Amino acid sequence: MSAGRALLISRMIVGGAESAVLEELQACDPSRLVISHQAGPAADRAARLRPVTLLPAPGLAALLGALQGADVVHLQTLNNNPLLHLAAALSGARRVIETHHNRIEPLLEGFVDGSLLVSEAQRPFLSLPQGALCLPSPVRAPAEAPTRPPRAGRPLRLLEVRRPGKALRFTVEDLLATGLLDDLPLELRVAGIDEAPTDPRVRHLGPVDELNPHYAWADALVHGTATESFGRVLYEALGTALPVITTPVDALPVDLAWAPIAWIHPTAPADCARALRAALLDPPPAAALSAARQQVRAHFDPQVIEARRAAWIAALPRRRRWAEPGDVPAAALPAFCAAADALFERRDTGAMSAVTALPPAPQALLTALLAHLGVLPAPQRTQHLLGALRVLGPRPGLLVAAARSLRADGRPAEAARLQQAAWRLP
Repeated sequence: MSAGRALLISRMIVGGAESAVLEELQACDPSRLVISHQAGPAADRAARLRPVTLLPAPGLAALLGALQGADVVHLQTLNNNPLLHLAAALSGARRVIETHHNRIEPLLEGFVDGSLLVSEAQRPFLSLPQGALCLPSPVRAPAEAPTRPPRAGRPLRLLEVRRPGKALRFTVEDLLATGLLDDLPLELRVAGIDEAPTDPRVRHLGPVDELNPHYAWADALVHGTATESFGRVLYEALGTALPVITTPVDALPVDLAWAPIAWIHPTAPADCARALRAALLDPPPAAALSAARQQVRAHFDPQVIEARRAAWIAALPRRRRWAEPGDVPAAALPAFCAAADALFERRDTGAMSAVTALPPAPQALLTALLAHLGVLPAPQRTQHLLGALRVLGPRPGLLVAAARSLRADGRPAEAARLQQAAWRLP
């Protein structure tokens, strides 16, 4: 397989991060998309866009095989899976990068050359390499704004996008239940979930992997979100010149200060219903919505984002990673992969006997990872991390992990020395 960029994804369902990956597939041309396991229509759509390697039962050997020959491996952190980072670092790729789509602290540091954030609101919550770049997720706005019929003489059309498991401050059913919207002629759709609606005025559409037709249908998006890392649904709606009614969570009011959004400050459902009513009866002017649409097209277009990403990768220095291809001799690779699968995929701590049978470098690599991830008992963690440094040599991620372990053991002076050594390394 020709060298190129491989996207390594732990799961593909339907969500904001998965939508970003799909947009990226259309904007760039990776040699292949590697998915460690498949779930939902987003993976099916990905397979229609690009050649896809699906690994329904992922293992380290299978991941390494799928990444063979890749020049750049791009990890998409949709959840934390140590096997993905280990495979990327051992793949021999010239560059390994990672996009963080949420505020989940990465399990492993020092495995990538550079990190990308989708919002500055994430930065305070994550331990990332120096020079981590904030690069928004791509948002594909249609070439022409939808033509919506006049509101007079028909029900108001409201759309809610509700991801499975997404935390919400309120739903459209919650607001309808107050009775304060009963005099308004409303037609409501909820995209993203299968469950039966609790109000006959609401139609649930189930999972949807293409929302633009529903944005074009609606007169307003109602989004009672409780947390956002990026706010993809809001940007997508604004890209179709659709009025947005949402809650001021995380950094959204700052990031979207340019957008004509009606902010509902979540309190009691009755107060939210009154705020929604006011926003529906007094929509923003068409000129303001058109200007917001142009902002989305100018700053979040997938080609614009891809050009920025490619320039960043080209200038990115190669870092000394926690794991390097030369750490595992070819003869030991099958046993190393089997032990890693047992420990990290199946959580089988009984595989420790297989680890001790490995040569010194791969053994040190796995025991250090187990210590860092808290699998080994606390008294043994610092011992194994320091032992790995003696075998593998100084590496930034390993030094930082050992420094943290020493600090936890009440050895701050030693921790400070290792931390300073990590900062001095390229």
